[in-house]
Amino acid sequence: WGRESMEAAAVAVTTLDHHVVGVGPSCGLMPFGIHEDLLDANGDGQYDVGEYIDIYPHSRAPGNFGLLDLDGGSNFNIETADWIENGYDGIFVIPENPGYINVGGDPGISGGSLSGAINFRVGERVLFAVFDQVTGNGANTIYRVVSLVGGIIEGFRLTGNIGERELLIGVTDFSATCIILGDGDTELNSTVSAPVLIQ
Repeated sequence: WGRESMEAAAVAVTTLDHHVVGVGPSCGLMPFGIHEDLLDANGDGQYDVGEYIDIYPHSRAPGNFGLLDLDGGSNFNIETADWIENGYDGIFVIPENPGYINVGGDPGISGGSLSGAINFRVGERVLFAVFDQVTGNGANTIYRVVSLVGGIIEGFRLTGNIGERELLIGVTDFSATCIILGDGDTELNSTVSAPVLIQ
């Protein structure tokens, strides 16, 4: 236009999309499952953001505090510890139909061997799988994972007297571009979202 330079401005509008179906690699997904009853104490159908819950030990997570075998393989301590320190390194998706995914348990790993990895994530915002049913026990344990929830590891003790053990989680919102979204018919997740550009 006959000018060497000019002033310009642009505006972008984003929103948080809660139609969550899964999570991409290294997004902070922990290999721990949380029973959905622990997340909705008041029964309003929403996860209790701001509340603190102790997920271990719990009668609805048999074996070692609901450890999940997220990739369907035979995990060793070193792999599970890596998932804790860096987040699960694969893609984890909950199919919209039927709305859940069956995930095997990982009962052979002792809590004490993971203490260093968990300590590495204390105070950080991470993701947890949410299950509503458990079948089987021991190496045959199957968790029916139905959702994801954001949380901050506040403290833990995985050894010693069973009555003194704990894995304390603060329920929180979680939003990141590595969250996988479904379509407009996907059930809304009350704590997890992905930022999307709308204008």
